Parts: sequence; C-alpha cells; structure tokens
Amino acid sequence: MNILLVRLRLIGDVVFTTPAIRALRRHYPEARIAYVVEEEAAAVVSRMVAQGDRFTEASNLASRQFETFRSQWTGTNCAGAADGSSSASGFTVQWRVVSIANGRARDVTVVVTSPTGRGNRTDTFSQTIVC
Repeated sequence: MNILLVRLRLIGDVVFTTPAIRALRRHYPEARIAYVVEEEAAAVVSRMVAQGDRFTEASNLASRQFETFRSQWTGTNCAGAADGSSSASGFTVQWRVVSIANGRARDVTVVVTSPTGRGNRTDTFSQTIVC
C-alpha cells in the first residue's frame, strides 16, 4: 500500500501532523508513506515517516546526508555534487545525485543498508534540493 500526505504549510503545522503519521504507521506497518512538505520541514518529516523504530537510525542517517548537501549547496548552484558512500555503526550510506532544472536543483537518492537478524535491509530516501 502507498500513502501520500501533503501539507504545504509552515513547519509548525507539519509538526502537528506527526501523531497522524504515527497512527498510519501503526495501522499500516508495511505501507510506503510519502509526505510532501516545504523544504524547511523535510528533516522532521523524514524521521517521522521512517518505517517503525528499527528504521529511525536509517532515516536519521539519510536526513544528515540531505542536510550536508543542503548546507554545501546554499548559494553555489549545486557545485560539488557527486555520488558517494560512507559507513558508520554497521550502516552503509550511498547517495546518487542527478542534476535537474538546468543545474538549479538536484534529485538526491540516499540508500541506507543495515544489518538485521535475517540479512541486510535496504531503505531508500529521496529529496529534490533546490540550490
């Protein structure tokens, strides 16, 4: 099941929707939840949409990678964008960056691979970052 939430308001309005996200996650644990928000609220939402407690660390790692890109690209027209990877605490984080809008934005996909009791789990997070 896929669920799309849209809340294009201030970050405070987005924070007030977090109980609804938790309720959706409890009732539909296997659902894929996407949330469209303004850029300022993206970090809050990516943590809330993560699939259960087990995925919180993967979501946090992805959020940190998005924030790293966002801080690097502020006012630079996305200079220095490149694919890459890193590892920390048993998690492998890989990212792919694709230029869009004549170089004024980047589609960033972050893939986090983490160990589970039955092998590895891969979680994919995507954002478009405007430079």
